[in-house]
Amino acid sequence: MRPPRFASSTLALGSVVLVLLAAACGSSSSDADDSGGAPEAGGGRSPTCAEPDCDVGASCVDSDGCAGLCIDGACAEPTHDDGKKNLDETDVDCGGATAPACAVGRACGESRDCAGLCTSGVCAEPTHDDGKKNLDETDVDCGGATAPGCFIGKACGSNTDCNLGYCLTGACVEPATDDGIKNGAETDVDCGGADRTEGALVVSPPRCALTKTCASDSDCASAVCSDLKKCVEAPSCRPLRGGATCGSGETGQPNAAHESCCKTLPVAGMTIAHGGANKQVYVDKYEITAGRIRAWVAAIKAQYGGVPNIRAWVVARIATDALVSTQLSGKTQYLPSRNDGESLGFPGNPAGATANIDIGLLNQLGPTSYYRGVAAAVINATSGCGMYTGSYGHRTYGFDDAERAYFGEIARPHTTIAQLDEKSMNCLTPIMYAAFCAWDGGYLATRDALQGAYGPDAWPWGATPAPVSDPLARSNSTTGSGASLQRTHRATSFRSSTTGPSRRTSRRSSQRRVAFRST
Repeated sequence: MRPPRFASSTLALGSVVLVLLAAACGSSSSDADDSGGAPEAGGGRSPTCAEPDCDVGASCVDSDGCAGLCIDGACAEPTHDDGKKNLDETDVDCGGATAPACAVGRACGESRDCAGLCTSGVCAEPTHDDGKKNLDETDVDCGGATAPGCFIGKACGSNTDCNLGYCLTGACVEPATDDGIKNGAETDVDCGGADRTEGALVVSPPRCALTKTCASDSDCASAVCSDLKKCVEAPSCRPLRGGATCGSGETGQPNAAHESCCKTLPVAGMTIAHGGANKQVYVDKYEITAGRIRAWVAAIKAQYGGVPNIRAWVVARIATDALVSTQLSGKTQYLPSRNDGESLGFPGNPAGATANIDIGLLNQLGPTSYYRGVAAAVINATSGCGMYTGSYGHRTYGFDDAERAYFGEIARPHTTIAQLDEKSMNCLTPIMYAAFCAWDGGYLATRDALQGAYGPDAWPWGATPAPVSDPLARSNSTTGSGASLQRTHRATSFRSSTTGPSRRTSRRSSQRRVAFRST
């Protein structure tokens, strides 16, 4: 034990000067001090620890005289959480070889003392390029929520910490695109996602097949990712209603089994030359829904600044697609270029007369959907498509309140646009269907394609019309998955989602599309 230190003070009492000696840090009581003098009054350990570097265990009354804390009257071992700058710390409880790194603005001697770098004796803000593992990084300057992804071999906690998107047992590894695992940038197992590079390494997942999960169109082999984030066959099936509601049962019914309304089936033995390749021909499984037509109209409007210029789109497509040209060349005058106010003359009655009909989009989707010639002296331009009091109105393309009011149509309180979008589209011309098919990546179904798919008979049940005893068949309605449609309607038509009696419509002009893929 080191010798006690002494402090002295003087008191002047008259002519007598008394020198008082007070025991300092580390002295212990005895009958006599080290100099052999008399014991201190009161005995015991010294009452104060006057030096800041007192030995551990020295007596104290507060922590000011200890390197660490004063606990139960004795100086305790200094630590890195005692609120004091001690040991080799560069600031209170931080810095040095063993204490935690100092926060921004604290004193430092070198960068190891700081979470970030030590600049001019002060800890700077940590960054993702300071050569240190800090903030929420999982390795030096990488990983976490905001740092770049870590390269192969670096530490990680999840896939998002890695540059290539795959963390395995705490380290970033190279993802494979055929390992049966959804990893890397993939949106589904072994498909989808953007290419990722790391030096010379490029990980490029294949595009996803139909029904696989996607985040954007680029993830899908079909180049169409639906609103449900599933790869689908054609752009018209992006929406849920009328896009993914075909099959058995109605939406909301127990045990309803739905699939993409754009699903196609191959026509055995039928191919077609298109785009410099020989391609397999497919025919839509379902008729076109009103919802798919609505998606088409919205897309054309978006492309032409809010104007439904279907005519301009078709004219441009005719110049690049021979099949579309075959079906629509010389007929584009019947296609709308705006919503309304687009009059076109048709042959009238008597002979030589002209009947002017508005072929604007809203008319073609609404009450004046197609021209059927004349009956007696009256222009017969509609077929139950107008929603007026006393009419047969059965149109499946729903109007909003403003559109309905424009034509003076009555409200339809028992159906919503969402419900109607799931039904087979009707009240539309074959030319409009052909334009839709071209936009949707196919072409209007031909008689050859339909007969190849369903057989040569003119009727679904055989070569002759349905007997009078079968009113369901004679009504040209569908039940189930659309198997009982008259072949005469199919010859110039394509797909719909008809799944039960509630989907029946009369006099409809519902259609199907033909698609094709390289063989």
